[in-house]
Amino acid sequence: GEKLQSAGYRTAMVGKWHLGFHEAAYTPLKRGFEKWYGIFPGGGSHTGHFSVSQPFTARGGTDVTWSGFNLWDNDAPSADNKSPTHTTHLYTAKAKEYIETFEAAAPAYAAPPRKTPRKLSIRDPWFLYLSYQAVHDPVEVGDAKYVTDTNCKSLDAPRSELCGMVAEVDDGLKTLRLTLEANNAWDRTLLVIASDNGGVPAHGSSNYGLRGEKAQYYEGGVRVPLVVSGGYVNKQARGRRLQSLAHVTDLHATFLHLAQYQPRAEDKALDGVDLAPHLFGTAPPPRDEILINMNSAHFGEAGALIVGDFKYATNAEPSEAGIYAHVRKALAKGSAPLENLVAAARDEVVGATTPTLFNIAKNPNERTDCDTEDIEESCDLYAHPAYVEVREAMEQRWAQYRSEMVESTFAWADDGPLADPALFDGVWAPWRDRAGPRATYAGLASSSGEAELIASPKATPGSSMMVTTVAVGLLSFVLGASLSR
Repeated sequence: GEKLQSAGYRTAMVGKWHLGFHEAAYTPLKRGFEKWYGIFPGGGSHTGHFSVSQPFTARGGTDVTWSGFNLWDNDAPSADNKSPTHTTHLYTAKAKEYIETFEAAAPAYAAPPRKTPRKLSIRDPWFLYLSYQAVHDPVEVGDAKYVTDTNCKSLDAPRSELCGMVAEVDDGLKTLRLTLEANNAWDRTLLVIASDNGGVPAHGSSNYGLRGEKAQYYEGGVRVPLVVSGGYVNKQARGRRLQSLAHVTDLHATFLHLAQYQPRAEDKALDGVDLAPHLFGTAPPPRDEILINMNSAHFGEAGALIVGDFKYATNAEPSEAGIYAHVRKALAKGSAPLENLVAAARDEVVGATTPTLFNIAKNPNERTDCDTEDIEESCDLYAHPAYVEVREAMEQRWAQYRSEMVESTFAWADDGPLADPALFDGVWAPWRDRAGPRATYAGLASSSGEAELIASPKATPGSSMMVTTVAVGLLSFVLGASLSR
């Protein structure tokens, strides 16, 4: 967003953020978006507009679960938090509003003849990032007609409901295309439709033909389709089906190229590559390898790498979610310094990783039964003597990536209880600022057994906001004046 703004683009973001919000500095309006409407957390009710936390245990306390409204409109909670309208329809309406606002501010424009080379950076360009919550759980449609009046009605639940959610997204995209056409903007628009992960069968999804699902490194969890459309796409490129490798970071590089962004001296090297010459021209695929993920030691160094036809993966035991849950429980029960608790808990639960090696061109389902004449079609090749050279080459490449990886900025901060929406008028909101937490809570109980109350040193002198304390177990929470907005 910031780079596109520097290239003259107006920018807006609608929908699910899920890129951190403990500080306002990590939220859309501080990350290159001029306009913002949506939710900070990873999910929530589509019609009630609230998000519910995982059970949380403060040190020495009992399990609590928090719930709060989640919709924001720019820098304030949205009035739509009280609306029963499904998020898909709210997001479509807001995206339509932003498009009309951007186009209304631009000079009158006539579409160039088809033979004229198109550019995305014609006067007053704009960029819209629309991140629908659908089809994230809970699986619910906003209007039953998207099930009863479509082919979704022939499916069993929950797939029928999931299908209805997709139908609502489809209807939203139709609305946006009509809006672009009505504003004479379709011919200079590039529309990219992507997904962040594979489906969840328990919610009605199907990753048929591929093993695994969301949150796994198997192809069913990481291989998704990408659709590139819009009037910008030249005639020769339309209707093509490509099997080329691409990573989500490539969209970043591609958009910057199309926007004619001029790199700055302080810019960091990009992980992504420009796909435009391949998508819209005759250039060969720019990638023959993808680093899908490489976790830090915090989560067992799990990840996956594709080079050519082969895929190397190393899976942590247990999963990342299991590691996180174990450390979180240890933090709640322990009284030792934070860093000691984290290290001990992680060492207790993180076991050896399990490496695998598949030829995903021949074995996209990552079978392990070895029930075919060609072992590459159905075997894990990691331990097979005929593939030692392949394995060693993949592990050397993996080690090279590991050596180049920047140090993890992940940190276990013992301030989680301060995110409680009840402290912010019932809305999920940033709970820290650049100086530290917007509130602090004191340490464990004193020797007398009474909760020790320590005022926040970050409270602003002379503030009219009353300091409030909330006891949870053996802890005291002190809300500083910096809570005022």
